[in-house]
Amino acid sequence: MKSWPMFVITLGTIAIATYPLNNQLINLLMGLTLVVIGIIFLIRGNKK
Repeated sequence: MKSWPMFVITLGTIAIATYPLNNQLINLLMGLTLVVIGIIFLIRGNKK
């Protein structure tokens, strides 16, 4: 399923975007983690 990496990256971006609203560090960390995971999936998906 090719849309998974984009979905994960979108989730991460949303988490980072909501970070200033409730100012919780976990949001920022989760968002960055999701974006990194999504990028790794994209890179691995493109190599196949």
